[in-house]
Amino acid sequence: MTSRAPDRLVLWRRVRVGEGRGARSRREVNIERDARALDGGFTLFEMLIVLVILPMVIGALAYGLVSVFSLQGSVSGRVTDSGNAQTVSATFIKDVQSAGMITVSATPACGTGTQLIGLKWSGSASTYLSYVSYVAVPNDGSTTYSLVRQYCAPGPSSAPTATTTLATDLSAQSAVTSPTITCAPAASGCASTALSAWISAAQTSRVTLTVGETQSVIAGTSTPFSFALSATPRIFSETANPAPPSSFAPFTVLNTSSCNALTLGNNAALSINVGTGTGNGSLGVASTCAGAVSVGPNAQLVATSVVTADTSLNSVTAGSGATYPSSEYYSGQVGNPFALLTPPADPSSGGSNVSCTLSGSTYTCPPGNYTTNPGLNFVNNATVNFTPGGTFSFQQGLTLANNVVANFDTGTYIFDGTTSALSTAPGITINATSGALFYIHTGSVTFANNSSVNISGLPQYDGVAIWDVAAVGTTNPLTLGNNGAAEYGYGGIYVPNGQVIINNNGTLTVGFMVVSTASISNNVNVNISSATASLSNG
Repeated sequence: MTSRAPDRLVLWRRVRVGEGRGARSRREVNIERDARALDGGFTLFEMLIVLVILPMVIGALAYGLVSVFSLQGSVSGRVTDSGNAQTVSATFIKDVQSAGMITVSATPACGTGTQLIGLKWSGSASTYLSYVSYVAVPNDGSTTYSLVRQYCAPGPSSAPTATTTLATDLSAQSAVTSPTITCAPAASGCASTALSAWISAAQTSRVTLTVGETQSVIAGTSTPFSFALSATPRIFSETANPAPPSSFAPFTVLNTSSCNALTLGNNAALSINVGTGTGNGSLGVASTCAGAVSVGPNAQLVATSVVTADTSLNSVTAGSGATYPSSEYYSGQVGNPFALLTPPADPSSGGSNVSCTLSGSTYTCPPGNYTTNPGLNFVNNATVNFTPGGTFSFQQGLTLANNVVANFDTGTYIFDGTTSALSTAPGITINATSGALFYIHTGSVTFANNSSVNISGLPQYDGVAIWDVAAVGTTNPLTLGNNGAAEYGYGGIYVPNGQVIINNNGTLTVGFMVVSTASISNNVNVNISSATASLSNG
């Protein structure tokens, strides 16, 4: 009995121990299985997915970050440039409107630095109290400049009363470009005087500041952001030359009775363009005669419509293969948009008599009265500079010899002649890109073929570049050869009482044309491309 009890106890213990071992064994099996699974790593398929997808995800994230950072810089630049424009606008326009005297001399009357423009007001002509100088100051460690307004009161001083930074991102070009001064018609030389002295703001019809900045560009281009501000002094009184109507046909034929108001010869082309594109402007015809516009065989009149005083709406007659607008609209008010322009005063009865001087092959011709035709002394291939700007009166006309290059500074050029007021030989070059008015007082005008002519109009004459009052009917016509190699062959052409003749092949570009009648001969391309926004309404 005593010998079996221990056996049963041992057996019971073994059974309990065996159960314990069995339980631990299952847990161990599970742990070992999980461990083996972990020790096994990624499958090849999983690894391939990681290697392909992960770079794509990281690349997309990197590209997004770069784009965000780039956009941030671009937006920051645009915000800065836009803010500069608003700040300058708020200050510059008020200063110009307040001005009693203006100068673009580089020496400031208020503060220090290189001046772009100076203004003064308050008080009398000898004791002005408020002085303002706009100067460009280089930015440290940069090629850009800041535009700084220096204010002095009472009176001029090298120590400004107040200094304000208006813009911080001027280009190097803007830092040396003074505002443009547009003079009143009676003071056409005031802009050149303002380069070194004060001029009365009463002589100044407009002051324009153009600013180029560097931190941003115009969308879709590489052109830097820029803006222009124009202002007129309050003391300027515009007694003449009001702006023309905002909507007139860029090509207007004024004769009210002619049945040959506009003639396009065989294969000639007239395209009236406004803004972007071609043929999107209108032709104005004051004639009440049916068929006043003749479009020859295979000729082209490219326009949106014809605005006509012909109540029958039958202004156009066309030859075989001709192209012309199908729409005509009646208007009883196809009038002269420049009827109120005041012509320049003819100084032939006074002023100084001058002549040209020769140095090498270059002639220099100053403003004043020319009692004889200076061009009769010009040799072929010479360069002729009419400078500085001002008023020039050619009492016996002007002739330009073969291949002469004539450069005309900003000013008014008055031509008189018993027969010819202005004539050019073939192959000449005329440059008047800074703005000029060629006023034909008496005599005829002929621009020969194969010439390069670029005459921009003057703002105070609403962009008119050639104003011919000598042409009456078909007498003393204005004859234009195939010129216009540059953006505008001419600014505006205004011949209110006479005929314009355009002939002999080639391409001619004109800002706008207001004439009594016109004849465009064979194989000529004439493009009317409005020079200013106010003149570009079709």
